[in-house]
Amino acid sequence: MIQSVTKCIIFEVYSAFMETTIRKSHNHKGIQAFKDKLFATLFGLAVGFSFLCSCINLNTDDYPWAEYYTFQFSRQALLSKINSFKDRNPDYQLVVTLQSGQKVELKNTYTAHFCHVYFYLKDRNETLHCVVNISDTAKITQIGLEAVSKGVDFGRWREINTKKLTQKENRELKAIFEKQILNQLGQWRRK
Repeated sequence: MIQSVTKCIIFEVYSAFMETTIRKSHNHKGIQAFKDKLFATLFGLAVGFSFLCSCINLNTDDYPWAEYYTFQFSRQALLSKINSFKDRNPDYQLVVTLQSGQKVELKNTYTAHFCHVYFYLKDRNETLHCVVNISDTAKITQIGLEAVSKGVDFGRWREINTKKLTQKENRELKAIFEKQILNQLGQWRRK
């Protein structure tokens, strides 16, 4: 549907330019100017269309590779259960050392559409990055296991369900996340 609308728009722009340019120009310079205008217009339409598509697609598709799990309670209830879980199990808290030497727990962080939740796996010295869509207002909430990083280094994330992890690593991380964390939060199911 979107492709056919785009083709129609491009054809209309092309036809309008062609008609006016041919009337005005009978020499080579006019044709080159027409080609330049046409290219600039088509390029602008392509960029605008790409931007429009990216703006429309701002939900869980921002992390399409993530492994999503569904809970039958609200987003706020899920985040509250996560915080309680970390309070009861401090080994899962992500503690970072500031330049001053002070150690602080990295709490949930928020962006426009997501709450970013971090779990530290002490026995593996790995950090899990998860996302909860904060646009969800329903009584069903999803959490996505998005990536893993060695230690507390945020510079080398390896995304779940991509070639950055082997199939074995993917299976192991999902099993650990499901057994050690999700089972403690309540009943869940894979999306």
